[in-house]
Amino acid sequence: MKDKVIIITGASSGIGKALAIECAWRHAKLSLGARNIPELEHLAAQLSANGVEVLVTPVDVAKEEDCRNLVTRTLERFGRVDVLINNAGISMRALFEEVDLDVLRRVMDTNFWGTVYCSKFALPHLLLSRGRIFFYLEVPWWAYHPLQATADFPAGPATPPPSSRFTDSWRLSVPKT
Repeated sequence: MKDKVIIITGASSGIGKALAIECAWRHAKLSLGARNIPELEHLAAQLSANGVEVLVTPVDVAKEEDCRNLVTRTLERFGRVDVLINNAGISMRALFEEVDLDVLRRVMDTNFWGTVYCSKFALPHLLLSRGRIFFYLEVPWWAYHPLQATADFPAGPATPPPSSRFTDSWRLSVPKT
């Protein structure tokens, strides 16, 4: 990973933050995106203090323009993209009859469309660098019992089926690098 340019979404906490630390330890150049800017800047300061090149970009992956901006800023700073890690995601739980459709829409916009947007904008550059893309599907949707969704509807599991179909489509349609 030495000197690879890696974009990580959802990098301000959890798995995204852990991935950023691991990639930094392996001497990668990092482009970190998230909504929580104070946490992201704190992480970037820690990594930079250890000699890691880090770019911080405010990103809400549910917004197409934020995803385009993340890739554009990465190219302006580092000149290429070698790896995209689609990690950003949100979840919620509610009884289905009480689910606020705006909240469910936000989950789908973040978990599904955020992955699509970032992947679409990074693809030409990943092809040029013969790079790689990683998709983090938050919840193993196949592990949920079908009746669980009627009693305690978790919106998180609603997003992996379309996301996994998207990643299957990606794998089959994007040329091998």
